[in-house]
Amino acid sequence: MSQFTVAVHPKSHNSAVRVENAVSHAAKRPIFKTLFQTQQHDNFQKANPMNRIHIPLTLLAIACGLFWTGGELRSEEKETKPPAVGKKAPDFELPTLDGKKHKLSKLIEEGPVVVVMLRGFPTYQCPLCSRQMTEFLNAAKGFNEQKTTVVFVYPDNKDGVAKHAQEFIKGKKFPPNFLFLLDPDFAFTNAYGLRWEGEKETSYPSTFIIDGDQKVTFAKISRSHGGRTKAKEIIAELGK
Repeated sequence: MSQFTVAVHPKSHNSAVRVENAVSHAAKRPIFKTLFQTQQHDNFQKANPMNRIHIPLTLLAIACGLFWTGGELRSEEKETKPPAVGKKAPDFELPTLDGKKHKLSKLIEEGPVVVVMLRGFPTYQCPLCSRQMTEFLNAAKGFNEQKTTVVFVYPDNKDGVAKHAQEFIKGKKFPPNFLFLLDPDFAFTNAYGLRWEGEKETSYPSTFIIDGDQKVTFAKISRSHGGRTKAKEIIAELGK
């Protein structure tokens, strides 16, 4: 009996809409039509009882958004991955609290850009994010010597991002080469594959160094609240 492996996409979410669409589209595929029709044939099941397992396997494949394409099962939606070292960083344009927008492709004209992804407001102000920002601010001289722009990205829902961001930076002073940018509704977070789906989660704390060609020369993504980059670590990388 022929066999195949069903690979469940690691980023699949329990979305009713996604499952409904998957079922609607997959049910039209010839392979699924054949399976459904065959299961209704009594003689098929009597001839080989093991064929009964095709039904739950088929439903599992549909629910996971999987389709038969070119002889193998593939996910309907491709996972957005963070930009890797050596790859071009996606361009972005994000606003400051006063509404002024800054675009990555323009910032790199002045020198390397360090992008620090914060956790925003996961129902509270992240103390580890605040500590990391303070450390970077204290090392501003080192970044300035490397002619580097440091960009902090603060993600949150559109309705609350300005208020929460203002609270987060209260009492902090930013030198000219430091920018604090807002990411309303996680547009940047999603584009960079950094969305952390989970209760009281927002984004994966991350740091990227992007050179004048918009290429990523350093990338560190933490899959936990900790594991943050240190300012001295990034300054050392910039000096290489």
